[in-house]
Amino acid sequence: GHGTRSQELVLGDQTWNMLKVMIDHTFTPEIQQEKIYVIATQFFRRGMRSSHIAMLGTALSGAIAQAVGEQFCGKVEASWAWFWRDLSGWLVRDLDSLEAGNGEVVVRTWHQV
Repeated sequence: GHGTRSQELVLGDQTWNMLKVMIDHTFTPEIQQEKIYVIATQFFRRGMRSSHIAMLGTALSGAIAQAVGEQFCGKVEASWAWFWRDLSGWLVRDLDSLEAGNGEVVVRTWHQV
């Protein structure tokens, strides 16, 4: 994007980086899903939980709408909604899994197999 440094600060460098990585891989969802797990893990370690995702989506939508201006309607708005629906779904899935400790349980029980 052509966002300004002030937009990056509003969104947070990490969130801005997440958007850039996801947009760079828009047409390779298998890579997006790999990258989002790494990003979700970083967010989780900093205290983000799945309950924060809706608020993050609202903030991102507002920032993008402000940056894009009058063009943020119709097809543009629907396309961003599509993008966020996938991204937020992956974030929620991964944050919930991290909070539940699913990875630790699988590793621990694997040794019993």
